[in-house]
Amino acid sequence: MNTWAAPGVRCVCIREGWDDFVQFGDSVIPVRVPMHNEVLTIRDMKIGADADSICGDDDALYLGFWEIDLVQADGSLKACIRWDAAFFRPLDEPKTDIAVFTQLLEPAKRELVPADDR
Repeated sequence: MNTWAAPGVRCVCIREGWDDFVQFGDSVIPVRVPMHNEVLTIRDMKIGADADSICGDDDALYLGFWEIDLVQADGSLKACIRWDAAFFRPLDEPKTDIAVFTQLLEPAKRELVPADDR
C-alpha cells in the first residue's frame, strides 16, 4: 500500500514512456502524459474502481496532478485521466532548517570604537 501519496505532495515520474493510449478514429487520449523525471503535484487520489477508469487495476491507487489536465479531450474522445501511483516516487526535497531564518532575524552585532582610536 502506498504511504507517501497525498494531495499537495510533490512527486517524480519514474516511468520512461507511456503506451497506454486509447484511439478512436483519428482521436487519441491521453493527449498529455507525465514525462520521465517530471516533478508533479498531486491534486487528488482514487482507488481503481473509483478512479473513473475503464481499464486498470481495481486495487491500484491512481493520482491526478495539478500540472496535467484531469479531463483530456481529442476530437470525439474525452476522459478523466489519472495515473498509477506505482510509476511515481515522492520528491526528495531538502528540509529547510529554521536556523537560516533565525539568523536573518537577529540584528547585526555592532562593535563600538572609542573616538580616540580612530
